[in-house]
Parts: sequence; C-alpha cells; structure tokens
Amino acid sequence: MQDTATTSWRRRSDERGNHVDSDSTRSAPVLPHDGAWGFGQRRPNDPSPSQLAHDFPVPITQPTTDPNTWHVADILDVLRLDNPNNFYGILQDTGTQKLLFEQPTVPILGAASPPGSTPGIQLPNPPNFADVASLLSSTGLFPDISNTIALLGGAADHLQNVGDSLKYTKTVTFDPKKPAQVLLDLGVIQLALSYADESKGRDGGGNANAPTKLIYTLDPAAAKRWSFEIDNLSFLVVVPEFSSDPMLTIVGGLVADDQTKPTLSNLNIVYGSALDSLKSIFSKLQKLAQFLPGGVGAGLNIALSNGKLTVTDNFTLPTLPLGLGELTDIGIDLGLAITLSPLSADFLVGVGGPDNPFNWIVSPLAGNGLINVGVKGGKPDLIVQGGIGLGLAINLEIASGSASITIAVKLEISPPTITVIFILNGQASVDVLGGLASASITLTAAVGVSVNPLPIPVPILLPDPGFKFPAEDITFLASVSVGIHISICWVVNVSFDGSWQFSQSIHTPELRVVA
Repeated sequence: MQDTATTSWRRRSDERGNHVDSDSTRSAPVLPHDGAWGFGQRRPNDPSPSQLAHDFPVPITQPTTDPNTWHVADILDVLRLDNPNNFYGILQDTGTQKLLFEQPTVPILGAASPPGSTPGIQLPNPPNFADVASLLSSTGLFPDISNTIALLGGAADHLQNVGDSLKYTKTVTFDPKKPAQVLLDLGVIQLALSYADESKGRDGGGNANAPTKLIYTLDPAAAKRWSFEIDNLSFLVVVPEFSSDPMLTIVGGLVADDQTKPTLSNLNIVYGSALDSLKSIFSKLQKLAQFLPGGVGAGLNIALSNGKLTVTDNFTLPTLPLGLGELTDIGIDLGLAITLSPLSADFLVGVGGPDNPFNWIVSPLAGNGLINVGVKGGKPDLIVQGGIGLGLAINLEIASGSASITIAVKLEISPPTITVIFILNGQASVDVLGGLASASITLTAAVGVSVNPLPIPVPILLPDPGFKFPAEDITFLASVSVGIHISICWVVNVSFDGSWQFSQSIHTPELRVVA
C-alpha cells in the first residue's frame, strides 16, 4: 500500500466495556497491471461487492492486540473483524472469469515474526471464483457470492509481494460429485455446464472420472505474467423436442493470459445418441475424404468474441463415383451459436443445405436431398428434401460430365409455421482434360405454400360438437434461379447467377366445422 492519506489512533470498547487500542490509516493501493485489478466493498447483507474508485483510500487497521498484522477494515470494525460492517476485497477480472480475495491482511515481518511467515498479503478466506455459469447471471461488478465457487484446499493462501506486483498460484480439483448447472434454458434448447469431462463418464456413486481442474498463476517474472487454465469442462446441448439426452457435448477448457484473448482450448465434440446415424456418416465420410483428391477433412472451428460462442464442424467431399453414376455436393454441417446478451441460441446438424442439397446420379436415375435438424431463432427447425428424376453421367479419358432433371419436395417445419415447396431442377456440367475447360448450367423453378400457424383442428364439445380451425396466414411462394459458370484454361472465368422470387399472403378467418 502506498500514498498514505491519513493516520489516526483510537480506543474502541466492546459490549463488556473492554478497551482495544488501534492504529488506523487510509491508503490508495497500488495494484498490479497484470489483468484488471480493483478493490470492492460489500456490506453483510449485500449479495456481491460494489466497485471502489481506482484511487479510493482503503482503510487499514491494526489492533494493538495484534501488532504484527494490518487488516483491510474500517476502524469501527476493529472489535468485530469476523463480522464487520464492511467487507473489503481485491478483485481480478480476466475476461472469462473473476476472482475475489476478500478480507486480506498484511503482516508486519521482522525479528519477532512467527516462524514460516511469508511477506505479502495474507488471505484468511479462500478466494471466490466466478466462472462462466455465475457471470451469465451477473449484471454488476461481481456475481452473487452464493453463486461463486470457493477455492478451498490446503493452508491459507497469500499474495506474495514482488516489487510493485503480486505473485500467486493456485491449483484446485473440483468436487467430482458436482452436478451440471443450467446456463440458459430457452425451452426449445438448453445449455448446461458440467465441471467434468462427461465423455469419460462417472462411476456408480456419481463421481466424475475426469473432474475439472483449475490452475491460476500470477508471476510478474514469468513469460506470461498471469495465466488462467481450466480443463475438463463440458457444455451440454439439449433439444427437448428431439431428445432428453444431450444431442451434443462440447468438452474442453478455458484459457486466458496476459498475451492472448480469453478462448476455449482442447475442444472435442461428442455426439449424443439422437445423432447416432449422423455420427456414423461423419465418421465414415471423413475417413473416405482423406483418400480422395480434393477432399477436405473435417475441421472444428471455435470462436468466442463479442459475447458470442460459435462452434462449427463441417466438411465437403468431391464427386464420388457410383459405378454407373456419381454422388456430388456432399456437405456435412454442424453448428452451435450462443449469444450471451441477450441470451439466444441456434443449433444445426444436417447433411446438405437448403441452397445446396446433395445430388446423386445412377444412370438413368437422378435425385437430390437434404436434412437439417436444429433450433433457429429460438424455435425448433426441421428441413427435409427429397427428389428423383432422370440423369446421365459420363466419364471418358478426355471429358467427364453429367446431366439431370429432378422433381423434389422440400418440407420445413418451424412451429408454428409449416412450409411445403415443390422444386423442378435441371442441371448439366462438363469438364475437359481435368479442368482445362469446364462449363455448368443450373435451372431451378419452385412453387410452394407457407401456413402460420400449423393448421391443427381444436375439438368443440358445446354447444355443437365439431372442430375449430384457427385463423391462418397463408403465403404462396414462387422462385426461379439460373446459374451459368464457364472456365477456360483456368484464366477465363464467366459466372452468372440470377434469381427471381414472388410471394403473396392472404389471411383466412377462423373456421368452425360442425359434426
């Protein structure tokens, strides 16, 4: 502590009339620049501390009954340090988590110091750790103390003085019985945080085989002046509409230090039982992709910025031969996007996409399709498309190509809306000498109807039995698109994509049908 402002001596009396002399001073603390540090203050009934100004003179009190220790406390609390009117604490914010060191004390070391004393700030109470789960529900400087995790274990901690900075280290293994905490519940999708690697299971007593481990280091002499590492966290994604078990478990950790932005580390995606079929497709196609020219292996992409966590896993495969035909435009996608403020989440898993379904040709038949399952805009979303038609594929020494014409039906259910679209698609492509010259043309025409809400009849008992159909918004849809792509000698490229869309909505009143 430096920049002392005032010093005083007072005599306080307890309830029995006993007198305790004490010295008191106020000092503007000089805190390290390793992370965002500050001082907080809270009263006994306050759920969390409030921030003090950066140059606020913090009270330092030394009872004459304890001449070897200064307490960060008001002089009026010298007789009730175990239950003061104000709790003072040191705070550090690393971006993805916060730490509160409450009621620190400063020993005076000298010839009469107790054996084993260490210079620095003593921490008689375990630090309070605020992780992602508690920060999501926090709107102030620090979450409610009751929602944070006390970093218990070992002897009393201390912040060691190193020049004008502090040195501290802490390693904690979390309780293996600790249950998962719900981070957000939007009804259609739930996200929970488990302090364990759930992919490694639990024993018969409910103990996690791989509980979370926390390592915190503050060292001004190290290459990284401060670092924060949490391993074996599991984010559980549940979509109740499809399964009560997690559809997706994201296992990994959190990392933060003074040289890199807070981010996720060592992430691994574990698919739930509801995605067993897709898991099999991912596994088999990914292995196949490694041996095919132009194949792109699956890659897990993670982003954590601006209060949004995005996890995507996707890859595409080149054209696959199917004896008399071929399979093209195979794309596997998995995506999760969570926005912390305001809370929202989107989740998608599927094969093919609405704008680029996979296509297959087994002469003389051809077809296309896609399936997407997830949550979009806070609502369950299911898209299924299937089509069949005629097609022809050729593969000669100097040229290869294909042509097809298909009729498909696409169904999208996003309660309370249902959309049905009929699609006529024609495409042709040719490739000469491995790409020396290539050309493709695609023509698509679609018509459909969208109904909101779902036309579910409601039974009527009185006065006349029958059914009631709710008022509907019916939208008629139509679209036409053209795509032309020509490449010659990898130098001349001509591309044209054009589309036209039409929609018209009508409103129907509520209908009653009497039996």
